[in-house]
Amino acid sequence: PYGLYLATPDNPQETREKLEFFDFATHKTTLIGYVENPLQGLALSPDGKSLLYARIDSEDNEIMLVKNFH
Repeated sequence: PYGLYLATPDNPQETREKLEFFDFATHKTTLIGYVENPLQGLALSPDGKSLLYARIDSEDNEIMLVKNFH
């Protein structure tokens, strides 16, 4: 089906977001699930069987130096 995947806040006071699919043909929204922490990106595989998303787990910054990496 052709449609649009959406991530919207479940509650403005929480960090949880609803992941939903809006079907263009039926104009219906289906709940896919809930994701903790804000989403930063969303991608669907070409076959439509996998959904990939990025989220923020913490706001700490880390830098790692790896020597002799081959």
